[in-house]
Amino acid sequence: MGEATEIRAASAPVARDPVGPRVLQSLRAGWRRTVHVMRWLDDHWIGDLIGVIALFGCLYLFLLLTWVIS
Repeated sequence: MGEATEIRAASAPVARDPVGPRVLQSLRAGWRRTVHVMRWLDDHWIGDLIGVIALFGCLYLFLLLTWVIS
């Protein structure tokens, strides 16, 4: 039993970084772009409009759900 464990441990692959530098750069660029768009929406009236639509949509779904349950 001890020998099988030693063999399995010896043949295990070496752990390495799962992502390369190119992938990390593109992820960082995508995250920067997402943050930029979110800040723009936060400062612009379109962000307020999206928020109002989301709030009224949630209210409508809640009212619809209570009507269906009753």
